[in-house]
Amino acid sequence: MSEECCDFIDNREELRRRHGEVLVAKITKHFLDRFLTRKARDYRKLDLMTIRSTILNILRDGKYYATTTSIIVFHPTYTIVACFDREHLVLKTVMRTKELNEKLRKLIDKGRKVLWRDVIILMPQRILQK
Repeated sequence: MSEECCDFIDNREELRRRHGEVLVAKITKHFLDRFLTRKARDYRKLDLMTIRSTILNILRDGKYYATTTSIIVFHPTYTIVACFDREHLVLKTVMRTKELNEKLRKLIDKGRKVLWRDVIILMPQRILQK
């Protein structure tokens, strides 16, 4: 028999398996760009710590809806689209929840609360060096 190798990760199974563990979230540069263009309000001081604490609140308090290819985290202010890549949850993009289309709005009720033991957020290296 030949051994099969596959890098495909089923996000639904991965979310079930990691429930109650430490969540390590990795922020992409694209995510930061989208956050800055789609911010829900005018922040008095918008720096990396403000963005990081906002993301922490969304991941800690949001409702999770998982498909095989992505994970959607719904929060009253923002909605995050992400996927698992080995040990990290890679945050791809962010949207304002008020501006979601009807197809995504229907999924909010199907989302479930996930309790994490701890949430660790990794920032992109290029942003940190500036």
